[in-house]
Formats: sequence, C-alpha cells, structure tokens
Amino acid sequence: MKKHQAAFRTAEELDWETAIALEDDREDYRGIRYRAMGLIDIPVYALTFTERGKKI
Repeated sequence: MKKHQAAFRTAEELDWETAIALEDDREDYRGIRYRAMGLIDIPVYALTFTERGKKI
C-alpha cells in the first residue's frame, strides 16, 4: 500500500460505526469489492476492499 501512502494496519483502525461502505461495481473484479469512507483518527480515509472469509 506504499503507492497509496497508507498501511493495512492503518486501515484496520477505520471507525466502522460511522463509515459508509458501498459495493464497487465500476468494473468486473471477479468478486465483490467495496469502497468505504470513514474516520481514522481525524483524517477521512477512503478504502476499496474485498471480504475474504472473516477477513478484509
């Protein structure tokens, strides 16, 4: 995630209580992908993610 200037560890800190997550259907990703916006400390972050079992 160096390209995006964020680490997976940082993404784990996303406040899911206030986050907005929507399915990302802009392309065929061969699986369901989501985009989420929410707070991590003070800045607002946008994430694109997939669910893999019980992991993101």
